[in-house]
Amino acid sequence: MALKQFLSAKPHIAASPRQLELANYFKNQWESYGLDKVELVKYKVLLSRPRTDVLTKVGLKDSSNIFQYQATIKEKVLHPDENDPNIVLPFNAYAKEATVDGELIYVNYARQEDFVKLENDFKLTCKNRIAIARYGKIFRGDKARIAERFNCKGLILYSDPADYAPPGYKKYPDGWFLPETGVQRGTLFLGDGDPQTPGYPSIDSAYRYPIENLTNVLPNIPVQPLSASDAAPLLQAMSGNEVPAEWRGQLANTTYKFGGAFTGSRSGWKAHLEVHNKIEALDAYNVIGTINGRFDPDHYVLVGNHRDSWIFGAVDASSGGSNMLEISRAITTVMQKTGWRPRRTMKFCSWGAEEYGLIGSTEWVEENEKLLVRNAVSYANTDIAAQGNFTLYAAASPIMKQVLYDAAKMTPDPDDPTKSLYDTWLQRKPSADKSQPYVGSLGAGSDYAPFMQRIGVSSVDFSYDFDSGYYPVSSYPAYHTIYDTYDYLKKTIDPDFKYHLAGARVCCNLALAQADDPILRMSVTEYAKTLTLYFNQLASAYEANLNARNIKLDNLRSAINNFTVAANTFSNFIKTIREDQPWLRRRVNNRLMQLDKTFINPAGLPGRPLKKHILFAPSMFNTYGGAKFPGITDSFFMAQTNGNWGEVEQQVAIVVFHVQAASKSLSFTP
Repeated sequence: MALKQFLSAKPHIAASPRQLELANYFKNQWESYGLDKVELVKYKVLLSRPRTDVLTKVGLKDSSNIFQYQATIKEKVLHPDENDPNIVLPFNAYAKEATVDGELIYVNYARQEDFVKLENDFKLTCKNRIAIARYGKIFRGDKARIAERFNCKGLILYSDPADYAPPGYKKYPDGWFLPETGVQRGTLFLGDGDPQTPGYPSIDSAYRYPIENLTNVLPNIPVQPLSASDAAPLLQAMSGNEVPAEWRGQLANTTYKFGGAFTGSRSGWKAHLEVHNKIEALDAYNVIGTINGRFDPDHYVLVGNHRDSWIFGAVDASSGGSNMLEISRAITTVMQKTGWRPRRTMKFCSWGAEEYGLIGSTEWVEENEKLLVRNAVSYANTDIAAQGNFTLYAAASPIMKQVLYDAAKMTPDPDDPTKSLYDTWLQRKPSADKSQPYVGSLGAGSDYAPFMQRIGVSSVDFSYDFDSGYYPVSSYPAYHTIYDTYDYLKKTIDPDFKYHLAGARVCCNLALAQADDPILRMSVTEYAKTLTLYFNQLASAYEANLNARNIKLDNLRSAINNFTVAANTFSNFIKTIREDQPWLRRRVNNRLMQLDKTFINPAGLPGRPLKKHILFAPSMFNTYGGAKFPGITDSFFMAQTNGNWGEVEQQVAIVVFHVQAASKSLSFTP
């Protein structure tokens, strides 16, 4: 059985028996490869499951409280691989266990702007109504929190064909798109790590907040995901005016209406949402495999992937897990055949319980924070190795761009070996000025987040991607459904696994460069360019409004100019270092690996004390999206409501201080 097939052959939700089997499999494989040290690290963490003694129910009841329609809340088996008794029924992790009845209101994607438009433009209230929203655009946990903020009593999420299976495209098992019976599972947790131990590792001696004290990070309303086929009868029964064109999905025989009191033959009916999830402390396991460095064993280059999936998870994330195993096997094979050993220590990390909120990686970072702040060079994340076959997609700290580009230049294009992967990437996904391939900023969608945004370890995340300009979807359509299987992966994405191989080569090339180059290929000039670009975007969007309130960006503009000068001086100095000056190489490398850490504010961002990077963070309204200068933009948005412009001025000053500190960190003057 192929490795990817083995890893995804059975459901392996976090803390399940299969998860422990796979953890031991990774451990045994790494020991057999000859890694110097392999650790199985356990944390007891707060997780969520559907109850099995009583089932969740969603439907429509008449005036006699009798179901006239009840959703199946079960996915149709379309391939023998999907028929497994250990499949966990569709649910949203940490959704409140509660029963509510009431009117339905359609809220589009349940974004902040959708609710504002409902109330201000359409003069509709969501108070004491059950919202129904389509998946997409923003993180589902933000949808739940925003619905709660607008006084909804419950939330139903579903995968509309417009977002996951547009007309004219073939659905699985005949194509890549989502069958109408598919249900996207996923967490609603708004934090990272164990909800009960924020900021600290969930070890035996940890203080754990009582569950009733977690209302700021866990939902306080019932939330349940449905398939398109289950959601259709609910939407077809709704009353009220028709929604605007941009709010309409593509369910067949459905007129999208705002909702409200049921009318006509359905007069007196009500929607019924009954969620039965349990929350309990369970064991999650990380596996950490280490190759000791020859010359700089105290400098760590990390590569990671999460091992858990909601069900089979062939794409998310067994594809990345199999790549990581192959990379570690290739490196140790070279070591055994040649006697070579990397200059720096390499750590391969198989994380547990990522799907619930980056729990395994966050707990490990929290437990090892002091060591990582001093010793970690970089972190490369390989979550989904391939969700399409168009080109590479990457998001990274700016300092990682050059080594990422170099790794892509060393990798043959899987469709045309006369070209490099870099060539195709530049052609198919260029930056705005078309001078380089596009590299995005990091949000909080995977295990790079605690490294980059908690402790400032420079990070990169990459995946082989679909053509997002052609396909109108935000992720591969089978994401978090029963249909994310080996058959789906092999049939619709990568039949020959050549795109997986290309992604593995990029990751391996990057990790080896970070682990073995005498001088790290981390580019401070790329950081300066990106910082200037993001500042110009900030100034264009906000400076006029800030000037009107006598809040100036002049000091920040000057600080970034000074940083650019310091970066250029530092980069030129590197070119003068001779091979017989190892002490200078060490001093340079120390500054390169610490640069992102100089942008860490111990106090954190406004209202988000555990998000500490002052340049990059997840968006306040979409945890998946990345925000630039988040302290400034978040406080600006809040000041428009609360009038606290002093907070905005303070956040500008905080960014100025950290940029100035970063400039000083590049200096060799005592």
